[in-house]
Amino acid sequence: MNEKGTLDAAAWARIQSLFHEALSLPEDERAAFLERLTEEAPLVLANLRGMLAVDAGEASVMDRGLAAAAGSVLEGTAPRIAQFGPYRTESILGRGGMGVVYRAVRRDPDARVAIKVLRDPFLSPARQERFQREQQILTRLNHPAIARLYEANTLEDGTPYFVMELVEGTTLVDHCRATGADLYERLDLFRQVCRGVLEAHRHAVIHRDLKPSNIMVTREEASGTARIKLLDFGIAKELRDPTTDVTQTEAELRLMTPAYASPEQIRGEQIGVATDVYSLGVILYELLTGRMPFDLSRLSPGQAEACLLTAEPEKPSIRALRGEEGGLKPVLVPGNQDWQDLDAICLTAMHRDLKRRYASVEVLLQDLDRFFQHEPLMARPDSTSYRLGKFLKRHTRDVVAVALVAIVLAGLTAFYTWRLRLARDAALAEAHKSARIHRFMLDLFEDGEGAGPERSLTVAELMDRSVAKADAFDADPEIQSSLYQTLGEIYRSLGKLEQAEQLIARTLAMRKARLGVDHPDTASSLTSLGLLRQAQDKPGEAEDLTRQALEVLRRHFSKDHPRVAEGMSALGFVLADARKFEEAIGLLEGAVAVLARKGERPVYALALERLANARALNGEYALSEAINERLLALNESLFTTKHPNYADTLINQAWNHRMQGHFDKAERLYRQALEINLHYHGDQHLVTASNRALLGGVLEHLKKYDEATLHLGKALAIRKRLLGPHHSRVAVTLNGLANVALNRGDYATAEAMYKETLVVYRGAERPRPDWIGTGLSNLGSLYYRQGKYGLAERHAREALASYAKVLPPDHLEIAIVRTKLGVFLMHQACYVEARRELIHAYETLAGKPDPNAFWLAFAGSSLDDVLAVLEVAESQ
Repeated sequence: MNEKGTLDAAAWARIQSLFHEALSLPEDERAAFLERLTEEAPLVLANLRGMLAVDAGEASVMDRGLAAAAGSVLEGTAPRIAQFGPYRTESILGRGGMGVVYRAVRRDPDARVAIKVLRDPFLSPARQERFQREQQILTRLNHPAIARLYEANTLEDGTPYFVMELVEGTTLVDHCRATGADLYERLDLFRQVCRGVLEAHRHAVIHRDLKPSNIMVTREEASGTARIKLLDFGIAKELRDPTTDVTQTEAELRLMTPAYASPEQIRGEQIGVATDVYSLGVILYELLTGRMPFDLSRLSPGQAEACLLTAEPEKPSIRALRGEEGGLKPVLVPGNQDWQDLDAICLTAMHRDLKRRYASVEVLLQDLDRFFQHEPLMARPDSTSYRLGKFLKRHTRDVVAVALVAIVLAGLTAFYTWRLRLARDAALAEAHKSARIHRFMLDLFEDGEGAGPERSLTVAELMDRSVAKADAFDADPEIQSSLYQTLGEIYRSLGKLEQAEQLIARTLAMRKARLGVDHPDTASSLTSLGLLRQAQDKPGEAEDLTRQALEVLRRHFSKDHPRVAEGMSALGFVLADARKFEEAIGLLEGAVAVLARKGERPVYALALERLANARALNGEYALSEAINERLLALNESLFTTKHPNYADTLINQAWNHRMQGHFDKAERLYRQALEINLHYHGDQHLVTASNRALLGGVLEHLKKYDEATLHLGKALAIRKRLLGPHHSRVAVTLNGLANVALNRGDYATAEAMYKETLVVYRGAERPRPDWIGTGLSNLGSLYYRQGKYGLAERHAREALASYAKVLPPDHLEIAIVRTKLGVFLMHQACYVEARRELIHAYETLAGKPDPNAFWLAFAGSSLDDVLAVLEVAESQ
């Protein structure tokens, strides 16, 4: 304290330190904590008690979520008021220091509201003033991000109340924690907060108590879009309000939340719009890192004063990377330059020096918009290199779009540019290499006269022309090998596996001879060949090659290098396809974490897609569905909703719906994806064939047998022509057609097709036990339909034995086959054994977060039948 007996900065720092320490204790221990503070100054203790009282209930109940408010109601202490004019109360939402908040409904029309009333026991002049101030402020504020005031009135005894919008949702931090919101989702919510605060400032109102618990997130019923609502303007201040009295200033300081308060608030100095800017900076810091910028709870008064007046907060980028336990999970930021920009925005907003802080929320919003648009920030020092970098990033999509126009069907330039961005270094030799390849791409579409490409140029002709031109780079093997590998990968994506084999194998041989086996570029070729082997249905070779590539990359780069993450992503993809889920998911999660921070967004999206697929294959459909929702938004921002990458995510999401029994949703997504793939790839592409096969499978479940046969038949023809008659994908398609024949009652055709699929599955280089299990299970269903229950039982047991080699015991497919086995046993009067199988199946299905509704109901009804028979038998 100073000589006048008022609080100085050190005393306020001590109060804040004790306040945080008290809040960390359970409520029933706080009184004892206060009693132990015998050596503290009386004024410090008085202010501390006041702040704890405010935190416990004096602030507006809308300061907290409705669940927390309801938990704080002291039953019987607030008399229930049944009617406020046309509004009938339903319940007490909460009771604060100024009054009570009711949930109420208007008789006509039927609309629910919150009613805040100042009760007689709390009618001190100061609280009346605060209550009236909040009412006056809300009357002026009409913005989507601010809880609306509908009307104000008084009861018969003169008690004031006002009716406001009922906000039902979760607080900002709780919402981000529950939804796992990514960077762009959090920034979008934060921008909504800023717009609401800016609206208040435009009406000369400073909030003065901005914090996540005063910010609610709701969802629009129609679109599901998350929307912000700012609450609690109870201590807001009008800019033109000439409050200069020291006593009043100190009283208002007790009503703030110290962790989010600006230095000028802590010191009791003049406040303005920059005060709210500082609080917004702290909120942004917490959204980015999951932590508060300062922790004063364990500091002495002198240390606390030094921290407040001299310490700088740690950069959000550094704080987020530490990944401390507890709290809100920090965000993953795509690239280093993005983190530098976010550091600048956040630290400028919460700068201690008012002159160096953002002058207004509007300026803060402008820099946030610049971040989204990849434009230079006002908060960062101007330099040629910085502006050039932002310019290139801002126009990346335009450059890619121009390239795509030149190579519409092949997508050659976009893919090749992506490959080069990953391989390039800053060295001069790499710049020269890029220039040569750029010239190659331009020459590719010119004839000898320098004219543009012919209108009739097909993808096959374009690729052949590409290979011929690449052959001319004999004098520069480094560039030639890069071209061969890229063209080989494009051939692989087109389903032309023989041509892909020639180019990728040639690249690997060239790099081994020139660079040796232990070189990153050689590792890149190993990965490329491994992914080709997977497409060729050779999972053993695919795993060996991608694992060898990752070992090389790990010897040359740090564990958080993007190239290592790419290698992890490729190996994880191969392992997931081989049903080695534990290692696959671990690798993919690690790759996603690194690429989210340091990789290019298309590479990050690819790793995220592979992770979603691995989760789906492992039966974790809800997790996969959540990842795919993020992917849809990411792919839309990177490309368009008409791009094949977007279609891939639609297909993956449809699979999750299908496996949970939501066939109508799956059909809609498969059709949407097919429209995109037909437009982009045409009707003779492997991707289109896969899309048709998946759609046909869902149509079979929906009993649309004619259309299912049409799509599956087209898929089978394409796969046989491009992959050969003995490829596993051909067998998968035959299995789909057999399902249609089975449900149509054509048992002979179904049996022949099921047996043919098993021949292909078993004849593979490394047979897939899960696919063999599916074939055996389907044969069992066929024999059950024919009344051959013993034969059906034998095939179901063989299917379970095959599944057990690669799937966990609680996998959905195993539960489905155990349901079938229980039914087959029931029809053979083996009721005790049938009960055991059906109980296991039912419990497994019921334990899923989103169970397959059909199989859960079927297992339950079959179990009821068995139990009824056993009950009758036991009673006799």
